[in-house]
Amino acid sequence: MKTHVLCALAGAVILTASAAKAVVVNFNGGAQDLTNNFNCDFDGNPVASNPTFSDTAGVSDNGGMPGGGLVGNNTDVTCVYTGAGGAASPASFDLTTGQSVSLFFQSAAPGTNRIVQVGFINQVNSSFNNDAGKTPPNTAFITARPYGTGQVEFQIKDATDGTHNTTLAPAGTALTPNNWYKITLAVQELDTTANTFAYNVSLDNYGADGVSSPVNVFTSGPKTATIAGGAAAFGSGVGYPGFRQISASPNMDNFEAAPGQVPEPASLGLMGLLAAGLLRRRSA
Repeated sequence: MKTHVLCALAGAVILTASAAKAVVVNFNGGAQDLTNNFNCDFDGNPVASNPTFSDTAGVSDNGGMPGGGLVGNNTDVTCVYTGAGGAASPASFDLTTGQSVSLFFQSAAPGTNRIVQVGFINQVNSSFNNDAGKTPPNTAFITARPYGTGQVEFQIKDATDGTHNTTLAPAGTALTPNNWYKITLAVQELDTTANTFAYNVSLDNYGADGVSSPVNVFTSGPKTATIAGGAAAFGSGVGYPGFRQISASPNMDNFEAAPGQVPEPASLGLMGLLAAGLLRRRSA
């Protein structure tokens, strides 16, 4: 499939391949890479204090030296990618075709709490939170988040209910201070009526410079999840990628949202094979 570069504004590059699109924001174009591409919010309220831009906070992609990146200060915030259209006309992503979202992060003191969170949300003026009476109504999201302890957690929020957490990897080997890690969540909505998703989560270590060959820390393999809330959740099959900063005052860089199908979990594949076998039997 031929891919064309449509535009490259500062550090944000948008690619298209048919109806699919990929977004990479490397924050090497200055603070506008954040302010022009993301709606940063907490429970429906704009947040301007976190994260902040620094021209030396990123991975070492500037002639071997650190390039532009973001600095977190632990003010709870979710930054949803909108593109140049802003919150009024945000770029949307078709989850039924498969999409992934990822972020690089680094902390001098990873601690024991969750550090960042990446995922897809159903409305741009909301956040990866579940605060009664505060989080905007009908907010739904599908996310993954790493802890400083090495724990990796999958979290969803129903449009009409609360959050549900699944520990994919228990606490074990702690994250290495000052190393760059990449957390990636790939999702594909299999049923827009039931809001059933296939997903895969991975965590990779890119070393102290952020550009070394990655070492995989964890990969979940394909799994499934269902988000309650009907059409109010992800009934349209549309989602908006974003990231949340929570603890450990990390540097962040290289936000990416890209198309890509998620392999079906083995259980679904087996069901398909069994169904095919039954059909062949009946036709025989």
